[in-house]
Amino acid sequence: MPRPEEPEAIDLDEVFATLAEVAVRTSEHGSWQEHACFLLGSASSQWQVIPFGHPVVCDLVARLRQLPGFDDDRLLDLIGSRETGITVLWRDPSLTRSH
Repeated sequence: MPRPEEPEAIDLDEVFATLAEVAVRTSEHGSWQEHACFLLGSASSQWQVIPFGHPVVCDLVARLRQLPGFDDDRLLDLIGSRETGITVLWRDPSLTRSH
């Protein structure tokens, strides 16, 4: 049998240094661990995709919960979601522009 691939290493300190937006992508197919992921956007518009089943997710969620204004309740709702979509849970307030 083939051996499972090691998950890609993710440096959370590096991700959080430029974090500007946090979203979650969900899917109607399968369980949330298999088909949902975090989308972490940087101030320079680079995106890091982290599947919910990745080993770093427990540490990631703990750090996300410390962000001022992070929508933890919405994250909990999304964990059980069977809808396909992308939901923004946090945006860096210092990057929000007034129109």
